[in-house]
Amino acid sequence: MAFPIDPSGSDLQAFLQENYAKKLRVSSRALRDYLNQGHVLENLAALDWSGATDPAALCQACAPAMGLICAQAPAEGWLSRCYDYLADGLFPDRDFIRPRLGERKALELFLSILEYCIKGEAGRLPHSLLRDPCPVTQAELAASRVQEEYRRFMEHTAQSRYLLLLRIAPCALPYDPEKHILGVHNVAVAMGRQAVQCGLPADIPLIAAASLAHPSAHLTLLLYLGVALQAGYAPDRPCGCQPFHLGSGV
Repeated sequence: MAFPIDPSGSDLQAFLQENYAKKLRVSSRALRDYLNQGHVLENLAALDWSGATDPAALCQACAPAMGLICAQAPAEGWLSRCYDYLADGLFPDRDFIRPRLGERKALELFLSILEYCIKGEAGRLPHSLLRDPCPVTQAELAASRVQEEYRRFMEHTAQSRYLLLLRIAPCALPYDPEKHILGVHNVAVAMGRQAVQCGLPADIPLIAAASLAHPSAHLTLLLYLGVALQAGYAPDRPCGCQPFHLGSGV
């Protein structure tokens, strides 16, 4: 597949200017130097873009630019350091040694480029049950009793870069929490929508948030439906809905 970034780099640079340089007070000239002297565009163009963004390959492509900012790479490697850095933002660890400014600028450059590439997947790849969260519709949000809480949850999810953490996790951990959590999330939302069709009072935003937020989320929908049934709710049409299909990826 063709390189999904404007060969001139203007779109990527504009994204980094807004989401990286302003946040860390990096000048436009310094940003251009990182990209040009680190050969970022050339390195990105050499990657395989036929599938989802590979954080390990992307990190290797960005390593020269990161080295210009922070000469000493972390002993555990850039990806593991990025994972710990993002995880500390979600779950502060008193034993975590927070990066100094130079290292932070290097980490944030890679994370910003990774975020840019992942955002671009929506336009070039089909939705993946094991990679992409399931969006809640406006109708589902309007019918939810947790509308405001769901909005705050999604805002925090974006601010904490939770999905970036999940994407990096398989490269830093001996297992793959991304496929598990997002797979469970997509199954839970699909089951919740099926329950609504059968007349059960399933709150889709609540199910979507709960299943995205917890590794044990496969219990969420079962518990939710169990409580609903114990409370005396029953589907209007016990066998009146068509089975849903999740696809071959699950």
